[in-house]
Amino acid sequence: MDDLSSTDRRMLAAIVQQIEHDGRDVADMAAISAELGLEAAQTGRSLRRLVDANMVRGKGMLGGNWIVAGVAERGLREVGAWPDRADQLAAQLIAALAEAAEREPEPEKKSGLRTAATGVGRDVLTDVLAAYMAR
Repeated sequence: MDDLSSTDRRMLAAIVQQIEHDGRDVADMAAISAELGLEAAQTGRSLRRLVDANMVRGKGMLGGNWIVAGVAERGLREVGAWPDRADQLAAQLIAALAEAAEREPEPEKKSGLRTAATGVGRDVLTDVLAAYMAR
């Protein structure tokens, strides 16, 4: 979504950092406002836009305070924090091939499995899987 303001994008990134990466149950909006150098009114307007755009789950309270208790898929995608399914599948496939190679007693098959696990490269495999999934 290209219509987020710089303030909204920085706000969203700070919320994602606290909730998704730091493991907080709710975002500390006072700390985020201070970190971003925003006044309460600016924070409220930015949060209203993020909630209205279905990027964060939050509720405005009396007195201008906000409770932000989650980030929606759309918000995670906006800041690049949504897991890439093709990348996950590529990692799982490579790990499964490597594990199968370790268990394989026959040297020729073991070598083939190792080559399959390391030969293509994760980036190429991710691109192939993403193209296949998009069909």
